[in-house]
Amino acid sequence: MWRNIVAPTLWIAAAESNIPKWLDEHPEGEGATDSFAGIRRRFAHIPHGRLVTIADAGHMLHHDQPAAVAAAMESFLIE
Repeated sequence: MWRNIVAPTLWIAAAESNIPKWLDEHPEGEGATDSFAGIRRRFAHIPHGRLVTIADAGHMLHHDQPAAVAAAMESFLIE
């Protein structure tokens, strides 16, 4: 399914989000060293996909780090 995405795709993820846990079980447990491994595996199949992680942000990353989210979006859109 992921290979069928042909449009440029941006996923802005919060470093402290629980979403990676919802999407994928961590083989190392909840203290996984790379909690975004499952998302990276999915994005590897999207030809023009980009994953950006925003530090010091939770699920409401646009409230926690609005400037960082805006910068990630702007960078993606001007390419």
